[in-house]
Amino acid sequence: MLHRSALLWILLWVVGSTEARGQLVAVPAHRQANTVAILSVHGEIDQITHRSLERRIREAGRLGANAVVIELDTPGGEMLATLDICHLIRTAAPANSVAWINPKAFSAGTIIALACRETLVHPEGVFGDAAPIQGLPVVGLIQMPVAERAKVEAPLLSEVVGSARRRGLDEKLVQAFVAVTMELWLIEEIATGERMFVDSGEYELAFGEPPPRLRQRGQPLPSVGQELAAASEEDAFLDLSDPSPRRVLTPSDRGRWRLLGQVIGGEELLTVRADDALGYGLANGTAADDEAVRQWFGATRVVRLDQSWSEALTRFLVSWPVRLVLIAVMLVCFFIELAAPGFGVFGIAATAALLVLIGAPAIAGLAQWWEILLVLAGLALVAAELFIIPGFGFAGVAGVTCLFVGLVGTFVGGGLEAGLWRGQLLTGLATTLAAAFAAAVGIWIAARHLGGVRGFDRLVLDASTADPGNGGSATRLASTTGMPAVGALGVAVSQLRPAGRARFGTATFDVSSDGSFIDAGASVRVLAVREGRIEVEVAS
Repeated sequence: MLHRSALLWILLWVVGSTEARGQLVAVPAHRQANTVAILSVHGEIDQITHRSLERRIREAGRLGANAVVIELDTPGGEMLATLDICHLIRTAAPANSVAWINPKAFSAGTIIALACRETLVHPEGVFGDAAPIQGLPVVGLIQMPVAERAKVEAPLLSEVVGSARRRGLDEKLVQAFVAVTMELWLIEEIATGERMFVDSGEYELAFGEPPPRLRQRGQPLPSVGQELAAASEEDAFLDLSDPSPRRVLTPSDRGRWRLLGQVIGGEELLTVRADDALGYGLANGTAADDEAVRQWFGATRVVRLDQSWSEALTRFLVSWPVRLVLIAVMLVCFFIELAAPGFGVFGIAATAALLVLIGAPAIAGLAQWWEILLVLAGLALVAAELFIIPGFGFAGVAGVTCLFVGLVGTFVGGGLEAGLWRGQLLTGLATTLAAAFAAAVGIWIAARHLGGVRGFDRLVLDASTADPGNGGSATRLASTTGMPAVGALGVAVSQLRPAGRARFGTATFDVSSDGSFIDAGASVRVLAVREGRIEVEVAS
């Protein structure tokens, strides 16, 4: 008897110790994994997120991970990047994919979570509110027309319905994450206890009358309990080619159902916390930390694969505030370098800004070769118009157009179908226009100090007179008084390429050549004096 008691205590101790270490957990065969890779997604979702997850999924494969967990803590993000990530999960990630909402996943995060095979949620987690929105830098959110909203919603609704069918979730329920016009009621069949989420049309078929509007904004969702989960774990992925598994209600169903409550009201988006998500079948379990995740899979090893520092840097460089500054700096330094010979630092700054502007989006998958070519061609045409070709004609217009289209294009990462590009295009337009305005102010300020430069001197109506021995400084005049007459001879005191300085008598002026380069010390003749600008040529 003593031996049996001792043996029993030993067995209990072994079992208890094993359970405490998480090694004896009832894990379904389809979920079992030896090595689990946790891929964290923190902050806004964009194309950098997509590229980063693509890299980390490959890394997880090299490490031998047979399950991946997408850890989500995000307010949302770009719609195109979201759909790309969903496709990536379905095609490149292991079939044993789990979303872990830790602790929040709104908008894009919710759609990505639905694309995974299963969903874990932090005990205090929350997700939902996945309607598409449009906004502009600084301005904020803008109202979308009804037709445009419907067009933008279409690919998102298709995505979440597809995910619901694969996972065996209620299609109507997941649509309430996206469509602000969706109203849902929870009903239960009296005889069988089967529960359904129905819209107003289905409610009328089941009850023969319009549904009651019971829900006020901000009220908690009706509690339903764990038994509502729509699919067994073995059927977590259904073939999307199969017809919708939803039951079709008819007038013959009247009298068989009772109302449990209104789940979502008009002009409201579905947002659920952990308990609601478990009750509605939107989540399969809870996990507060990495150890809980390991036990969920019955795994022996959990590895974390986070975003790299280079990906974080690229995300910073392609953000609209940084790109606005870079565009303005590039334009201002580009014009100063052309206008002020010898100031190589401005050329270096313009080149560096240009490289970052086109390099960072190229790494992020936003810029393509034709956009980079347009930017370079635009700069070349504008330079030719300002400093070589007289007047403002085709070259100038074409250059500005190429430059503008190229810069805006680096904000758009593709996906021109179904309006997926509109948000990126609006951001690109607003950022580039704001940068152009800032650059115009900077160029005007530079023109006030450089003067005498074709293009610059059209912005100011003053000229420079000074004695060259006075430290090379120039005294600004308010008018053309004291300017040399047409035909006057002088000497170039600096290189003219084509802008520079020339001395006529005892006064030095900012001048520009007729397009040719003139060396310092060469004799020059005044060709024209107009609008505060002195144009010269080499004197024969």
